[in-house]
Amino acid sequence: MTHGLDKKAENKIISIEGKNSMNRILVKLCIALLVWISSFATSDAHDAWLAAKWNAKKTHILISPVVAETFPKGEPIKDMKRFIDPSAHFPDGSMLPLGGDPTDSTVLGSVPLAPSFVVSAGVKQREITYNQDIARAYLTEEVGLTKDQTSEILSDTVKEFNETYSRYLKTVVSVNDNVPIDTTCGLPLEIVLLSCKTALGQEAAIKFRLLHNGEPSIDSPIRVLSNGTATIVRTDSTGAAQAMVAKDKPLLLAHTQITKLSENRLQSVWTNLAVYWIKK
Repeated sequence: MTHGLDKKAENKIISIEGKNSMNRILVKLCIALLVWISSFATSDAHDAWLAAKWNAKKTHILISPVVAETFPKGEPIKDMKRFIDPSAHFPDGSMLPLGGDPTDSTVLGSVPLAPSFVVSAGVKQREITYNQDIARAYLTEEVGLTKDQTSEILSDTVKEFNETYSRYLKTVVSVNDNVPIDTTCGLPLEIVLLSCKTALGQEAAIKFRLLHNGEPSIDSPIRVLSNGTATIVRTDSTGAAQAMVAKDKPLLLAHTQITKLSENRLQSVWTNLAVYWIKK
């Protein structure tokens, strides 16, 4: 399972945070499942998301897809042909298609200055193959399934699994001191930020909801990455969850939905939500 990585990248060892991390080599192979673009500038790819930053004159916000082992420092992705319907969504209901930048292959689009807005994009479907050891590490360490849930999906008699997967990326951008305002973008699997409130010290309390085809997804694991730490929370009976995160620092929420199609064939949908606070 290489996802376009060369042998040098396959032999490198990376680790993920958490007291219960499994064998580093297995986790490295598991992480490779997340690598889905062959032209990555880094071989230690882990998460991919839509990053936001000012343009040179600070009149527009540039949106760039990036990939990295450790959020939020990412390397740019240059293959824009893999993205489906990239667009910006505004609180008034208007939408702006993102058409890239002819002068910069790393920019998915440029958004005019607004207090808060949302950008989203799908990623074309791909397929991979991996063995049982990697499958178990992937489902427990990355997806966040319990051992019992993993056993329901993986059969001990199957040594190799095929998986078809697709991705949906979404980012909420807040400019200066405005509160980030999220909106649903109609993604098949989507995380929606419900609220973000300043707490004591340098923390903020966030609440969010996971939607599957517009309906709340109950008891689903969501990985929360903030200020160099990663935790997993589960949604409640309304599809909502909450967490404490670093105030005014980039945030990433990620979820993977796994479906068993047959004894050796799986299907997955990956979705995430990044939050960026952009200040002049």
